[in-house]
Amino acid sequence: MLSSGPSGFQNAPITKTILIVSGSFTVLFSILRLKPYLSLPSLQPLLEKLELWRLVTTHTFFESPAETLFGVFLMYYFRLFERQMGSVKFGGFTFIVWLVSTIAQLSYYVVFPSKENYISSGPYNFIFACFVLFYFDIPSTYRFKICGINANDKLFTYILSLQLLFVNFPHSTVSGLCGILAGLAYRSDILRLNKFQFPPIINNFFSRVLLPMIQGPRPQQRGPIAIMSGRTATNASNPLAALQQQQENIGTQGFADQLIPGSPAFSTASFQPLVRTTISEEQVTALTSMGFEREAVLQALHRSNGDLNIATNLLLEGS
Repeated sequence: MLSSGPSGFQNAPITKTILIVSGSFTVLFSILRLKPYLSLPSLQPLLEKLELWRLVTTHTFFESPAETLFGVFLMYYFRLFERQMGSVKFGGFTFIVWLVSTIAQLSYYVVFPSKENYISSGPYNFIFACFVLFYFDIPSTYRFKICGINANDKLFTYILSLQLLFVNFPHSTVSGLCGILAGLAYRSDILRLNKFQFPPIINNFFSRVLLPMIQGPRPQQRGPIAIMSGRTATNASNPLAALQQQQENIGTQGFADQLIPGSPAFSTASFQPLVRTTISEEQVTALTSMGFEREAVLQALHRSNGDLNIATNLLLEGS
């Protein structure tokens, strides 16, 4: 399932912000040579100078162009999780991931105090926490073989993640492992961190003020138009019903005969009846395991004629 819905950051403003901030700050801090003052190479800046801002700024930029390239691509692809969760819940996920990974990073410095054991800067916590969700919650849609080895459509994402994990070994590896730990902690039912929600006042401020500022204008959506004699009707909520109504109107109102009498292009025989696609329980289970409601899954599968990949994209788009 390498397609993650429509292009761009529609319904994914938080991911958009993290990607733009990390990419632009990487370039800006390199030009201004500010990275040594914003990273967290050890506990010394915290304990001796109380430079607490490093706990945040160290996650906002990458150290090398290779890390930036792999990281930006993965963040763009993992925007599908914000579309699935919703931006408010995804904001809570981002906060929990930052908190747990920061605790893991500080614990690492306590166990390995040497300056050579530093952790790479960058939003590794966010990327690899999303990778945990991708590994466990996103099903593969098709399988294939490479040199006799079984693989699936998730292979390309795995390869990019491994490249990012080892691009600056061992420092980037430790950063990635902190992110994986944060993702596992969030997904764990024991800790129940996935139940975390900001207080209602913060959620309201976030959804009404911050989100409209960063997500930009929404594209206008137009539903299918059913052509009838002397009027038009729209039905965006049920396009199949609109198409069926269109066929019935053409047959009952004599609209084809009024245009071109006897023309096969406008006769009711040229329209094929709608075929109800048989949906397997395995397809339904694969999509409901991602957190979608069963009714929405059934509608998406019928709209996609049983194509699991298209149905998944429809659900992620919120169509």
